[in-house]
Amino acid sequence: MTLAPVKRRVIHFVTLREHGYTFANAMEALDARGVHAVHVPWDTVFASETLAHGTWVLADFERLPPGALVAAGKVYRALKAAGCRVLNDPARWLPRADLMRALEVEGVNSYRCWRPAVQEWPDRWPVFLRRASGHTGAASGLLGNLDEARAALEAALDEGLPISDLIFVEYAAEPVPGRTYFRKSAAFRVGPQVLRAISVHGDDWLLKRGTSEHATESDYAEERAEMTVYPHEDFVWKVFEIAGVEFGRVDFGLRAGRLEVWEVNTAPNVRPPYEHANPDRTETVRLAFEGLVTALHGLARTPGEPVSIAGAFRRHRAKGTGHAMLHHL
Repeated sequence: MTLAPVKRRVIHFVTLREHGYTFANAMEALDARGVHAVHVPWDTVFASETLAHGTWVLADFERLPPGALVAAGKVYRALKAAGCRVLNDPARWLPRADLMRALEVEGVNSYRCWRPAVQEWPDRWPVFLRRASGHTGAASGLLGNLDEARAALEAALDEGLPISDLIFVEYAAEPVPGRTYFRKSAAFRVGPQVLRAISVHGDDWLLKRGTSEHATESDYAEERAEMTVYPHEDFVWKVFEIAGVEFGRVDFGLRAGRLEVWEVNTAPNVRPPYEHANPDRTETVRLAFEGLVTALHGLARTPGEPVSIAGAFRRHRAKGTGHAMLHHL
């Protein structure tokens, strides 16, 4: 299978097939600005003999199995050798548990995680159980002692969750100072740039989308001001360098006066601007989206000759499917 090149500037986003929606809004905005933005599923990449020349953002590593990560690393090197601009090297990316350990060692985070698969058990409380891969959130509530931790692990195993993909994570959230709600802050790295992303607020310490009624006017005013002068740029740079990520979003919060990193996502959901009752929030959302799209626009390149990846990894086709099945390299 060959992905045909195009003549205008191009940028490719690679995720699992079902997660292309994460870049859909950014792709639409890039197309409107004259950049050909393409979603290429990983199974299409692995089934291809050649890939189009241009800029490639390799993403969704959190959901790739080890064998696919090895093959993705080979693809990265083939594209780089052909002169493509490629963001995110699978060989240098740190998965969640390893990133948490590295951030603790580097003094960025104060909290810990433990791998029950190697008989690591928490010695600080409370903790929660979660999968190390993907973005499925907690697999338990807060656990206060070893008996509760063992019971939560058994419940997860009974559900069929593999112990190799489970970790205990120390609870390190804290409400916004002087408030009863929580805040999740975020920032993007887009190649050579760090960009502030919007924050979310809510009652739940495990924040996903958040709820608008919790933030105050002062919260939104502070957020708007940081779009002009971002105080956490050095912190964010350090986190991305440790994580081995050139494109992605870091989520973090404040506890006891210090920043704590929750995760680095290589395929964050890019949401478009929307109107909000608070004008500062409306403008922050617009600026965050425009900044991200502008940064991606600057990375796009006019493609050259197609890039052969036929020798990047061995493969055989599964009988009855059109997808390439990967051998261990």
